[in-house]
Formats: sequence, C-alpha cells, structure tokens
Amino acid sequence: MTAYVSLAMIPAAGHAALVVAADPALQTLIGEALARLGLPVREAPSVGIAAAALDDASPLALLVVDLDGHGRPPWPAALALAARVWARSGAPAVFVAPWPEPELQALVERDGVGAVLYKPFRLAELEATVRSLLGG
Repeated sequence: MTAYVSLAMIPAAGHAALVVAADPALQTLIGEALARLGLPVREAPSVGIAAAALDDASPLALLVVDLDGHGRPPWPAALALAARVWARSGAPAVFVAPWPEPELQALVERDGVGAVLYKPFRLAELEATVRSLLGG
C-alpha cells in the first residue's frame, strides 16, 4: 500500500503544479498523482503554450514536462521553461523522457533544477520524486 504524504507543510504547496504534456491521457495520470499529493494542477499541451501562459502573479510549486511529442530535440525549450519557472518561484522540474537522454540528465544534475524520469515509469516513482524535490 502506498502512503501519500500531504505537501501542506511545504511553503510552495499552496501554489500549483504545471503539467506540460501533449498526450491528454498522460497529462491526466500525472495530474491525478500530483493531486493525491495535495498539489493543485494546471495543464498545458506544449512547452510553448506553457511559456506563453506563465503568470508572474501565480508562482508554481512544481513543473512536470513530458518530452515526448515536442519535436527534436525536445529538451532545450523545456529547460528554458524550467529555468524561467525556477528563477521566478524556485520551483523544481520533473522531465519525463521517452528514452535516455544523457545530455539532458547531465544538464539537470549540473544545474540542480529537478529530476528526469524515463518512460515507462510507475506513478509511485513520480510521487516519490516529487516528494523528494519538494522536501516532503
């Protein structure tokens, strides 16, 4: 049985998680997992739409970006979005990659902006990653 930890004690927990995924089913699954952790969820179908819709008055607690279906290579724009979110609100990012991307992994580790999950992943793995990133 998975134990769900409320993130209410984390300062940014009142802020939403932004889930960016072109696949509506994956977007829903990730959103439901984050909601179980107590995070309100906002959604965008692409990195470009997410970047255009960022509202400086509403900081984020977390950014989750599915890199599948966003062009080749998909991660430079996603990293730019993550850097913008990090600079504005200190929110970490979880990048969901369809296959190992060593350069992306190295950049995320070097910059300390979040984590990379590789498909297929279990929702419990996503939840554990989020809890770790947000200090829960």
